[in-house]
Amino acid sequence: APVAFLWGGAGGSLYTLAMIDIGSREEGITLVNSTAVLVLSYTLGGVLAPALGAAALEWAPTVGFPVLLVFVAGLGVWLLRRAP
Repeated sequence: APVAFLWGGAGGSLYTLAMIDIGSREEGITLVNSTAVLVLSYTLGGVLAPALGAAALEWAPTVGFPVLLVFVAGLGVWLLRRAP
């Protein structure tokens, strides 16, 4: 429970910091589009992550969850390397 509490606080803080960053960098229609993408990705992650994590724990309790974490981390690294 304490780890979940800390991770939840970190997630909420990252969302707030991302909104502040977007607000300070963008303006006009780019601000609207950037905010929409941030909200969409944050909401999608909030909906999918618990379901995928629970499925991974249910299907393979010993290796399913670590494999899911490695997959998500690898996807993140791949997306960051693709960005200009």
